[in-house]
Amino acid sequence: MPIVASLWTQKAKRWFDFLVFSASRTVFLHNNDAVFQLLKSCFSATLGPNAAAISSNGGVGALLGHGFGSHFSGGISPVAPGILYLRVYRSIRDIVSLMEDIISLMMLSVREIACTGLPRERLEKLKRSKNGLRCGQFSLTAAMTRVKLAASLGASLIWLSGGLGLVQALFKETLPSWFIAVHRSEQEEGSKGMVAMLGGYALAFFSVHCGALAWGVDSSSKRRPKVLGVHMEFLASALDGKISLGCDCTTWRAYVSGFVSLMVGCTPSWVLEVDADVLKRLSKGLRQWNEKDLALALLETGGVETMGEAAELIIEDQ
Repeated sequence: MPIVASLWTQKAKRWFDFLVFSASRTVFLHNNDAVFQLLKSCFSATLGPNAAAISSNGGVGALLGHGFGSHFSGGISPVAPGILYLRVYRSIRDIVSLMEDIISLMMLSVREIACTGLPRERLEKLKRSKNGLRCGQFSLTAAMTRVKLAASLGASLIWLSGGLGLVQALFKETLPSWFIAVHRSEQEEGSKGMVAMLGGYALAFFSVHCGALAWGVDSSSKRRPKVLGVHMEFLASALDGKISLGCDCTTWRAYVSGFVSLMVGCTPSWVLEVDADVLKRLSKGLRQWNEKDLALALLETGGVETMGEAAELIIEDQ
C-alpha cells in the first residue's frame, strides 16, 4: 500500500501537493516561533509594500491567495499565509500567548505605518502643496485607513483562534494588563505624536471589532454586559486616578476617546448596558480632556439614568 500510494501521488499532482502541504503544518504544532512568523507574514501580506491596493480588494488578496495546489508546471505554488493559518490554528495550544503575539504584531505594524508614511513621490507632491493643513489631513487619512485594516485583521485572527473565550479574556485581562505595563520600546525610542496616537486608535478599533464579532452590534447577549462592564470600570478607574498606567499618555487618551466614540456611534446598545455611575465617571474624565462633545454624546446615549447629568452639562455650557 505505501508503494501504491507513492506511485499514485506522483501521478496525481494535486494529491502530492496536498500531502506536502499537510505535512508542512507539523512544524507549527511544535514551534511557537514558527507560529509567530506565520502571523507576521499575515500582517506583512496584508499591509506590506508588496500588498495589493486596499481600495481594490480590501487587502485580503495577498492574505488568502487562491488556496493551494499546482498552478505552475514547475511544481507547487507558494501558499498564502492566511490559507496556511486557517489550516493550523486549531492545533495551536498556547492561545493566551498567541493573543499577545497578535497584539504586538498589530502595534508593530502601526509603528511601521506611522514611520513609513506615504511613498516618496507622493510625499514630494505633498511638500510642494501650499496648504499644509490639507497635506497633513491627507497623509493622516491614508495612515488611518491602513491602521483600521491592521486592527480588523488582528480582531479577525483573535476571533478565529479563540472565539468568545479569548475575546472575554482580552477585555478582562489582556487589555488592562497592556495599559498598566511599561513598554520599553516606547521609553527607548521616545514614542510620541503620530505613532502613539495611531497606536491608541488601533487598539480602539481592534477591541470594538473583537466585541462586535463575539457579541454582535445590536443583538442582546448574556455575557456582554458583564465583560463590557468590567472593562468600562477599568477605564473609569484609570480616569479617576485610581489606577496608574505605564503606557504612553497619548496612546491612552487616543484609546479611550476612540473606544467611546465607536461605542456611541456604532454600538449604542452597548452603552445602555453599562452602569450609569460608570458612564458619569467616564464623562467627567472626558470633560477634563476638553472632550465635551464626546462626554455629552456618551451621556445622551446612556438613556434615562444619565439624562439628568446630560441636562446639567448642557446648562453649564450655555
